[in-house]
Amino acid sequence: MNNYSFIKDRYANFGHLLYRVRDVSEQDKYVNKWTRMYTEMIKKGGAEEIYLWDIRIHKSLKEVFTAVCFYQESLIAKESKSWASFFFLSYYSLFHSLMSCVVLLPTESIDNLSKITHTKLIKLFKSQFSDQKPNMIREDIDDVFYMFKYLREYYSYNMPPNDFLYELEQSFQPDQKLPFFIRSCTQLASLHSEIIERCFEKHGSKTKNFVAPDNIRSWYQLLNCPKQPLTGKYDLHYTDRVKMEEVVTTPDPRSFSVLLEHFIDEFRLYEGAEFPRFSDGTEINPGAFVYRVLQG
Repeated sequence: MNNYSFIKDRYANFGHLLYRVRDVSEQDKYVNKWTRMYTEMIKKGGAEEIYLWDIRIHKSLKEVFTAVCFYQESLIAKESKSWASFFFLSYYSLFHSLMSCVVLLPTESIDNLSKITHTKLIKLFKSQFSDQKPNMIREDIDDVFYMFKYLREYYSYNMPPNDFLYELEQSFQPDQKLPFFIRSCTQLASLHSEIIERCFEKHGSKTKNFVAPDNIRSWYQLLNCPKQPLTGKYDLHYTDRVKMEEVVTTPDPRSFSVLLEHFIDEFRLYEGAEFPRFSDGTEINPGAFVYRVLQG
């Protein structure tokens, strides 16, 4: 375990955040600021807040795993010189890393989050986590985002007759930058999940009132699945349907520290699935990556 800073009584790793915010008083200011914001949201929000935030934290952790999957699969694409896939996966890996934090912003409704644009995502993220003190994430995150977007669009709409971009300049090498930002965003989302859990433990008892189950299912589906264009239905995997019903019956917003091991067991391990491998046979395991980032 590297440290217990930011949140002092939980076994959680915030090493990348500590690199940015070394002063303990600044760490406390950040935690206290967001504690006030989440507490105000809980007190004003009504009975549905406990359901909404159970859904949001679960979605945030899923975004973390999605980002890691895209990153790891991008390495397979690079190894096979599938450059269009490499740049596509790299860009969306960063996209989902940012989303893991933005989905925990109390100013954004589930409806807004379900249809967020790429431009709004980076602007929201930067305004909340990079531009405001203590500048938790590096201020050049928008430059990196737009460069990745440029590379993805280059291959999506104007594929060159021969591959050359990766070797052209260092800023065209997403895999050199991605791991840092994935780890930083993952630890930041984890920190916010800890703060949210504590706020509900202290102030959330009055929120456990009746909310129509169909409303809860609608929120879950809206944030976790696109609507099928022909049938209008939401096609959720079994694990998502189980989680959705758990939220309906026993809503309980919990931090990544509590959710992680169960989530690892659920993620891509059903129906005899195997993780992809590099050509040398090395398994690419998103759960192991996330565990190292969060537990250190």
